[in-house]
Amino acid sequence: MKRILISGSIALFSLICLWVINIFTLVWVFLPVCLIWLSILIFLVYRVKNNFWDNLFLVIMTALSFLGLISLLEPMYLRYFLMFLAGLVIFFIFLRIFHTTTTSLSYQEKPYRRMLTMLWIFNSYALITFGFALSIFFPKTPFWLISFLVGILIGYISIVVWKMYFNVPIERFFLRAVILAVVVWEVMWVIHFLPLGYFALGALVAWLWYLMQLFIRFHLSKRGIIWKKQIGFLLSNLVLYFLVLYFFVRWI
Repeated sequence: MKRILISGSIALFSLICLWVINIFTLVWVFLPVCLIWLSILIFLVYRVKNNFWDNLFLVIMTALSFLGLISLLEPMYLRYFLMFLAGLVIFFIFLRIFHTTTTSLSYQEKPYRRMLTMLWIFNSYALITFGFALSIFFPKTPFWLISFLVGILIGYISIVVWKMYFNVPIERFFLRAVILAVVVWEVMWVIHFLPLGYFALGALVAWLWYLMQLFIRFHLSKRGIIWKKQIGFLLSNLVLYFLVLYFFVRWI
């Protein structure tokens, strides 16, 4: 009961901070509120002292992902929806952080790993989308630098996802993460020339990253990639990818 109350208080505080930032669109309000909000989140993660760095990266990336998407959205109802969703997600994250477990690789942890993977996909999408948005809002900033930094973070996110499924030294993931980071960097550089909005561009790149990290995870498993089962999955994603691009993406 205690951890539910604490997690709920953190979620409510996060919701209030996002609301204040959204209502008072001033730099002298935005910066102090963000600093206080993130500082409190970091302090609470530190107090737990359980898997500190992974939990810290998860909390900070999730908070910044919601903050970034909320700042990019124009319709107010979508902003409020994301604020509510952010509070809900932060509640469950801290509810989980305050709950000590023996290992994240156990069978009982499988639903949690899947939900956490979906959260990392959302964070990756938000990160990539914000990278594209920065190139529009700050056109003098070299896009190769923005996409390079995004690629580094995406590579580390891939390692965090793989760590949830394999209890092996992190060095085993390093080369694959570097390859993924370079691929995301190059794809972002090429795809940003398309006349699309940053939400659409972020979705296209994040989709490709998800498929690549998923198949690398399959490759790392004991059974490897079972192509007979995965070929249909790949073809369906390929068809769906182009259908989304053709029917739902708005061209500027």
